Amino acid sequence: MIQISFFLYNVLADAVGARQIHKTVPEGTPLLEAIQKLASEYPGAFQTLLLPNGDLSNYLKVFVNGRLVGQPDSRKILRDGDAIMLFPAVSGG
Repeated sequence: MIQISFFLYNVLADAVGARQIHKTVPEGTPLLEAIQKLASEYPGAFQTLLLPNGDLSNYLKVFVNGRLVGQPDSRKILRDGDAIMLFPAVSGG
C-alpha cells in the first residue's frame, strides 16, 4: 500500500468540504483509477469532471507533484507520497 494526497481547488474543494484528502491505495494504482475512486466517494462534486466512460474531462486540470498531466498520462502508476492537485475549470462573466 502507498500513501497519496489529493489537493482540491476552487468549487471542487467547496463541494467536497476539504482542500486536502489523504488516501492509501494499493501499489500499482494508476492515476485515473485513484481519481475515479475519489470521485465515487463524492459523486456530486465530480459530476462534470469525469466523462461517462470514466476518463478525465477537459474541465479538470490534473497535476502530479507539480507537473501538468493530460489524458495519456492518466494511466501513470502512482508512487508513495505523490501529490495530486485537481483544478476544475472556473468561468464567469
